[in-house]
Amino acid sequence: ARAAALEESLLLVVTEVLAAAGEERGDESLPLLEQHARLQERELALDLVGHCCVLLGALGRGGEESGAAGGSDALQVGLRLSLLSVLEQLGDSAALVAEAAERALCRMSLAQGRGEGATVAALIEANGDFLLEALSRRLRHQPSGRSRVPLVMEALLSYAGATTLPLLADVVGELIDLADEAVGAADGESRAAPALLPCARAMCALVLAARDCQAADETAASGEGAAAPEGAAVAAAGVSSAVGAAESVGGLAVPGSGEGEGDEAGNELAAMFDSFWSEVAPAEARGGEPGGGEEAAAEGEGPEGQEEAAARREAEVREEEEEEERRNKPPMAPALALRVVQKVEMLLLCSPPSVAHVLLDALAAAIPLLQPWPRALLPALHKLWAPLISLFDSPELALAAAAMGVLRTAAHLLRGELSVSSMAAAFPPVLRVVAAHGAAPPLTQLRPAG
Repeated sequence: ARAAALEESLLLVVTEVLAAAGEERGDESLPLLEQHARLQERELALDLVGHCCVLLGALGRGGEESGAAGGSDALQVGLRLSLLSVLEQLGDSAALVAEAAERALCRMSLAQGRGEGATVAALIEANGDFLLEALSRRLRHQPSGRSRVPLVMEALLSYAGATTLPLLADVVGELIDLADEAVGAADGESRAAPALLPCARAMCALVLAARDCQAADETAASGEGAAAPEGAAVAAAGVSSAVGAAESVGGLAVPGSGEGEGDEAGNELAAMFDSFWSEVAPAEARGGEPGGGEEAAAEGEGPEGQEEAAARREAEVREEEEEEERRNKPPMAPALALRVVQKVEMLLLCSPPSVAHVLLDALAAAIPLLQPWPRALLPALHKLWAPLISLFDSPELALAAAAMGVLRTAAHLLRGELSVSSMAAAFPPVLRVVAAHGAAPPLTQLRPAG
């Protein structure tokens, strides 16, 4: 009874603390000292939430050892109350609050898991369905909460991208729509829309999570492929052992193993090959033209043989079509990264340097990921070429260098896939930038003063 009362008290504390912390936002107009005081209050609130979850976890484990029920349910309720709020504060602009949210998240993972399972990725994976439902509800039914959705998605994809990406695939399209709303907010159209930088960071985290997910899938596929040769080697070893046993038995005196009988067997084998060659040679002569052998064999086999040959041709055509579709259509994770590449074109044209840096990082990670599907990547990259080249003349030298790094990555990985006109359009800006910044400074600037 005391444990149950303590659990109820802790849950009440978590609820009230989170409600108070939510009301503390939107304090940019306050004096600097009061802003700092409110940030400290949010930091203490997050630390308190983390400690309450640790106590709920300890009470739950104590209840399991004593045979009492309800401890794990109380911890789950506490996590459901606080997890989303803690995740959205991981990307807070105030480092004091972001660090406190990270500490709270680590304490929550420690409360739920044990040993190697006490990780943030395991915590997010265990509560993935709840988080997906909460995000969908905010996006579709809570306009006031849409501005913080990119922060939550960035945290989810950064900590557990490979495991949560399949769950978040349904809301990725709405994340990209949020980027459009953020562009409108930058133009003064909406005050409730999210900021552009969190959206860009969430999109970059999406590309990195897609890369990790695709790498995990390729590792699993290569592991399955390596298992098949091992099985074949085992089978071959079994066959060789059986053959060796047969040879050891054949070493005994077996009837019919004399020399005369061996000569007769050799003559019969030579006669069999002669008759086989006399039947095959005319067929090869009839099938000298491409496909003539198969058609002649099908005609010689009758209607059943023709049906089998037609079925084989259909199977070959189907395999070629499937291979062509696999080359043109990337799987789920690279397809999500491709959607980000398609959206970057519009964002680069209207983004400040801080956002453009994040978008270029996303492109630098997306191009190697989408390299195996050039027919899907090249149309999006062609539309992106003009805004990317325009960044070469940016007064922000770091931004111009990052844009040239993306160009270098595309030219190195895609090579012959890029059109001559695209590369020709990139050369004059590159040469102009090299001429402007690659020349040695005048000697007057190199001489020491005085």
